[in-house]
Amino acid sequence: MAKSIPDISIQPGETQLWRLANIGSETFYDIVLPDHIFHVVAEDGMPVGRVWDAGQLLLPSGKR
Repeated sequence: MAKSIPDISIQPGETQLWRLANIGSETFYDIVLPDHIFHVVAEDGMPVGRVWDAGQLLLPSGKR
């Protein structure tokens, strides 16, 4: 299993909007940002009914 650990700069209290997509046909991605929480505002290009928090995100193939 390959791991990618990029260097991402986030300041305390800063908000960043990220668009993540898995355009592969077979791979699942488990996205974790240690000591941070994701606030999910949309799935598959559509706003969610209620924003939810996640410590990790699982992106199956075809998910954006």
